[in-house]
Amino acid sequence: MPHAHLLVTLANKVDTPEKIDSIISAELPDYPKRDDPERERKMLLFELVRKHMIHGPCSERPELGCRDANATKCSRGYPKPYRNFTELCNGGYPLYRRRDDGKVAVVGKLGKTFATNRDVVPTNLWLLQKHECHVNVEVCAAIQAFKYIFKYVFKGPDSVVLELLHNDDLMNKNVYLNEKKEKCVNLDMREIYRLARYVSHMEAAYRILRYPMHYTMHTVFTLIPHLPNEEPIFFTSTAYPPKRKKSKLLAYFDLVKEDDCAKNMTWVEVAENYHFNGTKYVRYKRKGLRIARLSSVNPKMLELYAVRKLLLYKKGVQSFEHLRTHRGKVYKSFMEAAEAAGYIEKTTEWQD
Repeated sequence: MPHAHLLVTLANKVDTPEKIDSIISAELPDYPKRDDPERERKMLLFELVRKHMIHGPCSERPELGCRDANATKCSRGYPKPYRNFTELCNGGYPLYRRRDDGKVAVVGKLGKTFATNRDVVPTNLWLLQKHECHVNVEVCAAIQAFKYIFKYVFKGPDSVVLELLHNDDLMNKNVYLNEKKEKCVNLDMREIYRLARYVSHMEAAYRILRYPMHYTMHTVFTLIPHLPNEEPIFFTSTAYPPKRKKSKLLAYFDLVKEDDCAKNMTWVEVAENYHFNGTKYVRYKRKGLRIARLSSVNPKMLELYAVRKLLLYKKGVQSFEHLRTHRGKVYKSFMEAAEAAGYIEKTTEWQD
């Protein structure tokens, strides 16, 4: 069946339980009373959730696919535990509100199975009413969720190669003996890909009509902070010894000394408005969708961690000494400068 996996970034961040509850529902809608003026609309919404957004119930049905690996445990974690409030967690997805309010829905062809809020797949009720089909909507609250979704979108369709061999000649096909006289198989991966590739009718239509198969926005640049005389050096198999090039951070220092506009920018802002050509930053001719990010630093690396903190907020930095300067005073270390500027509360915060 035609389906889509979408990852949407909102301008208004969904970062509190209240905001999540306003967008995501993991409960059965209220069943309308007979005299309710909106009875027809509420009945339709209840039926849509009952028909499209119920998982199983699978607790007493070990024959379902979600229990193939373990008949006593659902691979998707259903039925979910009751929960009076939505909770944010570090694992990726929030723990949605599923109140024990006594609501049930009759599901299944025989009408003998009952579903509760523990069996409802999270959705957005507006989207569910609009499309009248299965619409699973989740809030991605951590980087693990982003990594999983991108893997899911780009992993491609399922494929398999099956070859039946009937005689000794075929059994010895692509088989050779190695130095230890062990039988090995020489796999032609290009041929395997060609034989195993499966193009569904939907993908074929998209490719024939030259529709885009995927779309991403913004170019993301990673900026690597470093300490004085500790520029990162990248090794390649073809170039040895490696050539030491000017780092992007040193190029940023040089740009600030020459460009008046850069004097009012942080390193991140410069990277979003200037192109680094390998030796220096050059202003982009056209405005584009670009995002620059400073790579993370382990807090145990105190000085480098402080350098990153200072570069995040300080504008128009011309040198490492300037980076250690706050209100006219040059501090001995970057950590002291970051503490004086209020970017780090105290050094003991990061001590074991």
